[in-house]
Amino acid sequence: DIKVRFINMKDLVDAEIRIVLRSASIDEDWYFSSELAKAVFSSGHLGKLDTIHEYLDKYGELEQVSNKTLPFNWTRIEGNIKYNNLSEFYDLILSEFSKMSDGSISEAELISAKKIRLNEIKLKLNKPEDYTKFIQKEYNINGFSLKKINTSFDEINNVRLDEINSAASRIYDSNNFILLVMGNRDSCTTFLNQFEEVEYYEQTEELR
Repeated sequence: DIKVRFINMKDLVDAEIRIVLRSASIDEDWYFSSELAKAVFSSGHLGKLDTIHEYLDKYGELEQVSNKTLPFNWTRIEGNIKYNNLSEFYDLILSEFSKMSDGSISEAELISAKKIRLNEIKLKLNKPEDYTKFIQKEYNINGFSLKKINTSFDEINNVRLDEINSAASRIYDSNNFILLVMGNRDSCTTFLNQFEEVEYYEQTEELR
């Protein structure tokens, strides 16, 4: 279920948002479809995240980042949101999550996502300053093996439409993520009151 944490940082001009969702780790069979689903959500002018940013008049930074260093892979949506836009932002996020999980990713979106991910790999392999770091990172997270690098192009190209839609429904589950909000408590009260349970922290406390 959704878990909401709030950190009281009274001097913040805007609220800071972190939405954390589980995605596939490198050794899971749905890893490449997971990576492509994330590309559909966040990459390019027609990405779901850009749609939300448009609604918010391109205010602040809004992006999706991933981390592969934990025992599982996760993707995080983060950004600065005006206090009076918090509820609208949350409703938009849930709406886009719903679209991602209803099996409506198109063949055109899948093709575009494949191009995005393949180009990212090609750029890293073709830039001397990035090549060594890329190889070392992939070697480390692949259990000290280069096999995934050798097969990644074929693996990405072989992802089917039903597989990316299945991955999207697992990642962008509108009932299963952690929401972290940081900001002035008084300014966030109305937004936070919609949730049954909220964990409250002060800036100097350690998260449980």
